[in-house]
Amino acid sequence: MLRNRARMLCTVAAIVAASVYASSQTADFGPTFVGLPLSQFRGMTRVDQAFNLMQSAGANFTEIRTTWAQLEPSPGKVNFAVQPFPLFESVRKTYPALFGSVAVNIEVVVTANRSMPEDLALRNFSDPVVLDRFTQLLGKLAEYNRKFPINYVIIGHEADVYLSLHPTEVGAFEDFYAHAVETVHRLMPGVEVGTSMTHTLVTQNPTLVDRIAQYSDLLVYTYYPVDASWQMRPLTEVPDDMQSLAAHAQGKSFGLLEVGYSVHGLNGGSEQNQAQFVQTLFQSLEPYRSSGQLRFLQYWMLFDFPPEQAFQVAQAQGHADPAVVAFLSSLGLRRYDAGGAKRAGWDVFSSMASTWTARQLPLQRP
Repeated sequence: MLRNRARMLCTVAAIVAASVYASSQTADFGPTFVGLPLSQFRGMTRVDQAFNLMQSAGANFTEIRTTWAQLEPSPGKVNFAVQPFPLFESVRKTYPALFGSVAVNIEVVVTANRSMPEDLALRNFSDPVVLDRFTQLLGKLAEYNRKFPINYVIIGHEADVYLSLHPTEVGAFEDFYAHAVETVHRLMPGVEVGTSMTHTLVTQNPTLVDRIAQYSDLLVYTYYPVDASWQMRPLTEVPDDMQSLAAHAQGKSFGLLEVGYSVHGLNGGSEQNQAQFVQTLFQSLEPYRSSGQLRFLQYWMLFDFPPEQAFQVAQAQGHADPAVVAFLSSLGLRRYDAGGAKRAGWDVFSSMASTWTARQLPLQRP
């Protein structure tokens, strides 16, 4: 019953969205927002060093990402005073341009793993206790939204990976996600909802992606042009990949939550290839930016992950291959070492991002 009601409401919303999108094809109604995730380089002493670089590059999109477990450290006790929320609150007036559009990403799952409160970790996603607790969390988020405006809520990070590894949980997650979308719509009118999916599984398992994404207001993707051996794919394939993602949205808008390119030799990458990737990416996305279908693009990352963090992330996702660690530690447009020195792709990104965002105002919600 819950799933059918949510499906009906989302079908109506999809028809409206498709109609609006179709009518926009002859007009540049934008805007598309561009972001860089907050990170740090070795020896960085002040967070404003990162924020200054983000602003100088033309960024105007901010994602605030955390897990459900971090937001609810004890049963029923939701707390938005946990980092990084206070940090972003503290700099919003100093760097207003960075907050043209804001997404809050609540990681119910993170790629291959659950990230729920400990007492819920083994429960079914559609368990009434799980649904009730997440509804309470969204209620607190709605209260937070009154003082810190939010444009997008993302529920689950690369959820398609987790569900492909746990196929018996797909139906329960579908119920959970449908309920969450309906709750956000009810409590936060005008805020759009999505769950991030990987380009890989959009291509390899579109049925799974569509089953969950049917409830979304927009499709949210992560994209890295890498093959199964963690080798960077030819840059000539990027335009077709972007066309595929746009087409898969089936008339809805879409956002790119993570896009990146490794410069590491173990992945067959280089700094020059990364710079060419950035240029090719922006050029390939221009038709979807100008039509308004592309809502946001976040380049991953500002600085490389520290080596130890790259290893921890790879280990958490069940990867021991040195190529995976190399990939995760070399995605930055600027280096983690060498004082955060820029790579060749930094100037390309800054130029193209600033062109997209130069005359945009913060997104106004209905």
